[in-house]
Amino acid sequence: MNPDRVPDPVTVWAVRLDVSIEDFEGTLSLVPDALIFDEGSGGVRIPLRSIHRVKRLRASPVLMVTQAAEEGGGRFAFYFVRPPSSTPAEGVSKRKNKRKTILHLQAKGRSLKDVLVEWESAVDLACRATQQEPG
Repeated sequence: MNPDRVPDPVTVWAVRLDVSIEDFEGTLSLVPDALIFDEGSGGVRIPLRSIHRVKRLRASPVLMVTQAAEEGGGRFAFYFVRPPSSTPAEGVSKRKNKRKTILHLQAKGRSLKDVLVEWESAVDLACRATQQEPG
């Protein structure tokens, strides 16, 4: 990947893991000093300097972003596909629903691997560049 290449904004579903399991649909974009999730009526601006870790969850369409503890320690999961319902349909066991969810996410993760690798790499490189800047 070209290190100067910024990925195009993409539609994702965001979950703030330390606050809720509710997901919000919006647009994820990378700008010179922040990762921005815009859901239309608001959103989240995560300064690159505050990002402790960015990681693509292997075999899934999820990009995890963790802020440093001194920056609030927020944990975000950005799903590059609509997350399946965590509530099983009537008559379906929790175990069967969990297995179905995992298989769905693994299948989607394989088809979106290149996009997720691009985003993980771009955010990681942008964070490193920002953290190396003086001041």
